[in-house]
Amino acid sequence: EEMKLDDVMDDEELVDELLTPFDGAALFSLICTLNHSCSPNVFIDYGIPFGPVEARVVALRDIKKGEELCFSYLSKKLP
Repeated sequence: EEMKLDDVMDDEELVDELLTPFDGAALFSLICTLNHSCSPNVFIDYGIPFGPVEARVVALRDIKKGEELCFSYLSKKLP
C-alpha cells in the first residue's frame, strides 16, 4: 500500500529518521529554483535566526518583467 504524505508527516519517529541528515536545513520550493549570478538582482532574507522558518526574496534593484531572478550562492563574508 502506498503511503500518503500526511501519513508520513503524522509519524514523528519516521519524520525524524528521514530528515535527520537535513537537521538545521530548510527547503523552500520556489527559492530553490532560483539560479546563481555574480551580479544578483535579489537576495534571500531568511529572517531572524532561531525565529520562524520563513524566507523572503528581496529585490536589490528594479527588475524588468520577464527577467530571471538570480541570487549569489556565495557567502557575503567571502572576499
